[in-house]
Amino acid sequence: MSMSADIRIYFMGFRPCWEHGLNEQGVVVHEYQSLSIPPFHLIKDVVKRKFNSIPSGRIFLNKYVRDHLSFESRVPYICRDMGVSRNLYGTASENPDYDLLYCGTLEGRGGLVLELIRLARLGLKILVVGSISDKMRRNLSKYKSISLVGRVSRDYLPQVFSRARAGLNYTPDIFPFNIQTSTKTLEYCASGMGLVSNDYAWVRQFSIKYGFKPLWLSNIRNRNDFDSFVFDRPDLYHLEWNRVLSSSGFDSFLLNLARNA
Repeated sequence: MSMSADIRIYFMGFRPCWEHGLNEQGVVVHEYQSLSIPPFHLIKDVVKRKFNSIPSGRIFLNKYVRDHLSFESRVPYICRDMGVSRNLYGTASENPDYDLLYCGTLEGRGGLVLELIRLARLGLKILVVGSISDKMRRNLSKYKSISLVGRVSRDYLPQVFSRARAGLNYTPDIFPFNIQTSTKTLEYCASGMGLVSNDYAWVRQFSIKYGFKPLWLSNIRNRNDFDSFVFDRPDLYHLEWNRVLSSSGFDSFLLNLARNA
C-alpha cells in the first residue's frame, strides 16, 4: 500500500527490518501503547526489540513501557499517556438510571462476567456497553437488572456516561494489563461518575496520585455497601487530550523529526 504523508505513525506491533529495511525511509514514528500480552509475552517483546525496523522516533505510553522494551538504538522518543475526549467531561447525571456502567470489551477478562452476575444478584442495576459474544449475551440476559446495548459510537458515549452512578473497571491482575493505563477509568472519573474497580497495581497508584478512593469490588458484599459509599470526584481536566498532547511535547517532537529528516 502506497502512502503520501510527511510523517507516518505506526501503532506497534511488529514491523520487521527485513521487510522495511533496517532504517525506515522518510519520517516514521513507532508508537507503543502497550506491552505484549501472554502467552510468550517476554519473547514477543524481545523480538520487537531486536528485529523491528528503526524509525525516526518513538512514542511510548509511559516510562515503564519504554524501560521494559529497552531499545538499544539512540532514537528520539517521548512518553505520551492516554487522555480523555473533551465531550466526556462532566457528563454524569445526578439522577442516573443505573447503578453501574461497564464500558469496554468483555472478552479476555477472566472473572468479569461472574462479577457482573454477582453484583446483579445483590440488586445493582447494571448497563453493559461493548462487544459481547453470543454465549456471554445468553448468560447475562438471564438477569433482568443487567442491560446489554452492544457497541456504540464514541459520539454517543456522553449520553451513555450520563446514565450511571459509577463506572466499573475490571482489569485482570496479570502482567502487563495491571501496569497499563485504563483509559475507561480516566473517562469514568472525568465524566463525574464514581469508580468501582478490582484492586491491582495501576488503579491503586492512580487513586493515590489523585487523592481519591475507589469502591473496591471486594468490599461490595451487599446492596448497602454500594448505596452508602461516598464517591470522590478527582480533578482530571489536565488529562483532556489537547492538554496531554501539549504537555508531552507531541507537536514539537514531530516537527523536530521532520526538520532533521
